[in-house]
Amino acid sequence: MAAASLMSCTAVEQEKKFTITGKASDFADGKKVYLIKSVESKEIPVMDSTIVKNHSFVLEGQVGEPYIAVVGVADSLTASEVEIIELFVEPGEIRIGEWKNAHYLTATGTPLNDASMQFSQAMDSLFRSNPSVRPEVLYPFIYPYIKKNVGNLLGIFLFERYEASMFNEMRLELASDLYTAHKEEKYADLIAEIEKKMERESQMAELAKTVQPGNPYKNISGKTADGKELSLKSVIEKDGNRYVLLEFWATWCGPCMNEVPYLKEAYTKFRGKGFEIYSMSIDKEEDKDKWMQTVKEKGMQWTNVLRTDAKNTTEVYGVQGIPANFLIDCSTGQIVATNLRGNALTKKLEELSGREL
Repeated sequence: MAAASLMSCTAVEQEKKFTITGKASDFADGKKVYLIKSVESKEIPVMDSTIVKNHSFVLEGQVGEPYIAVVGVADSLTASEVEIIELFVEPGEIRIGEWKNAHYLTATGTPLNDASMQFSQAMDSLFRSNPSVRPEVLYPFIYPYIKKNVGNLLGIFLFERYEASMFNEMRLELASDLYTAHKEEKYADLIAEIEKKMERESQMAELAKTVQPGNPYKNISGKTADGKELSLKSVIEKDGNRYVLLEFWATWCGPCMNEVPYLKEAYTKFRGKGFEIYSMSIDKEEDKDKWMQTVKEKGMQWTNVLRTDAKNTTEVYGVQGIPANFLIDCSTGQIVATNLRGNALTKKLEELSGREL
């Protein structure tokens, strides 16, 4: 019985053993190799280390529950240049092959690592066929990989890597699945957070319906560079103004900055014909100097104000992302067009100029 018990324990220990083998010309002899557990800690949790010999190395040990780790190859832990690969430490023989020239950097040889490699290859193929993959294509592509692995560490890893930018319905479904599979409090908290965000977005969408073309504009106000309150209404009712573009933007918003040349083109062409821009930045008050500098450097010579209260400005218009704009007919107070991007603004004003502008 004792012998049988010993054999049984040995078999269990063998099942929990892992080895990580790396072999490639990229690995320079004498370099140090570290196995570092991926945990949030001020200290670096080194699980094992070794030295590269004959362009190869072996790390080994015992593992109960699989965990995510990084294998780093460097002269030392404090070296400025460290070559790393992220992998799953689980029972079995984990292999690392090509390093620097690999299109996708991941390990193979065990279930989680093989599944991770399949995902990396699929992502590589997707981006090779279309380097500018849009979110509406990317996240439905990622979704089934997470769904299939929701009960294991790969599903957790992929979800936590990509969930922040996912569509809320997808995030909620996967977070619920993960909570059911793992009963982790963080997923319960995330579910509550997503549900709250979805409710808010639904409210904003309802508000956005009230400022579609054909609806009256809503008055808002912001502060000018000299700190004075200036309302949208005062600009719309100013003598000589026939159309006003309400533009929401920010200095940190790349797409907003890309729109500036188009705004300048339209403003230069139509400012003498009754066209004005009421440009509201959503930069924070502490970034006022940066806002003023950007306005000056970019030659934004139209009316510029800084948002003071989201609830009484962007939220009134149901704005959930910038840039966003609304073209308003001063004679009727009605919104005639929204989200005029690129040349669309000039084209719309040209269309109106044939009739009224």
